[in-house]
Amino acid sequence: LVFTPSGDHSPSTQVYSVYQMHDTFLFNTDPIVNFKSSTGSGKTRCSPFFFPIKALMDNMQRPFFIMTQPGSSIIDDKMKDFKKTLEDTVILVRKVDKLLELYQTNPTKPVISLLSPQNALMLLIQAEKSNIDIISKTRFCLDEVHERTVFTDVLIAKLSQMINDSHISFPLQVLMMSATPDERILHCFGTVKMWELPDSQLFPIDTLQLETD
Repeated sequence: LVFTPSGDHSPSTQVYSVYQMHDTFLFNTDPIVNFKSSTGSGKTRCSPFFFPIKALMDNMQRPFFIMTQPGSSIIDDKMKDFKKTLEDTVILVRKVDKLLELYQTNPTKPVISLLSPQNALMLLIQAEKSNIDIISKTRFCLDEVHERTVFTDVLIAKLSQMINDSHISFPLQVLMMSATPDERILHCFGTVKMWELPDSQLFPIDTLQLETD
């Protein structure tokens, strides 16, 4: 997993530091994990690569990967990026109703969906009302989990409740990601495995300085 700077004629490439977690992602046996790493490590960009591999490794018993993102513009950009990179090796889904349809089939490819916390909560509620078994077929990634919005908090409460009620557990069932995780959120899921990636080879992030009254 490398990044080639656009518009730069230099032949050099940069390896995302999160790639150091390759084996940890693929061979982890803990169901609930909190991944702490700095902005620029590549965790958000690379997770949708690791999770479909895990889906294939467990013979597509859990083909769905749902990742939350804080804003619609961010989701649009990342969906375009993943579509360009992953092409037709996975099924990319943005809409909740389309996801619910797929849950009633047996996908032959890993399914990746990026949703806002609000839409992810809507998916859980609608799946529960329709008696769709979403928990046993899905791995969840809650990105920027420190952003304590109402939808994020209710989503975490609902998801942890559904997992506890289902009594279903499998490796890397829920991955929470943040550079500054909130310990209070982690307690909702009980026992949480902690991963931390040391700062090294971070992707350069532009900092915009703004002055306000």
